Amino acid sequence: VNNGSNNVSVIDTTTNTRGADIMVGGTPISATLAWTHLYVLDCGSNSVSVIDTTTNAKVADIPVGQNPRSASLLGGDLLVTCRDGLYLVHLDRLAAQLRAAAPVVASSASSASSASSTALGK
Repeated sequence: VNNGSNNVSVIDTTTNTRGADIMVGGTPISATLAWTHLYVLDCGSNSVSVIDTTTNAKVADIPVGQNPRSASLLGGDLLVTCRDGLYLVHLDRLAAQLRAAAPVVASSASSASSASSTALGK
């Protein structure tokens, strides 16, 4: 991830050559690979950019909490650590498609990331 350029560089690991960059949200800080998708944490945009690694195209932006910093796979889900709490992004393993995003733990001042999101563990 290229923090200052708001993009991700594509590297062909068979030839060690750099391909075209993929634009993501503001201030990308880290990324997590899950099956055929790369999930880029955009700290400045409070979102996760989803990149399809088979086409090298950005396919979605997922709103999450404030300043996402890290993510890890938890079963078939992506657990995102943000300044205001933890957010769970449900991933469909077979189709590798986004199903929903919900805050797991959040401060009372935070708001849900979408109308269909539900808080867990509160």
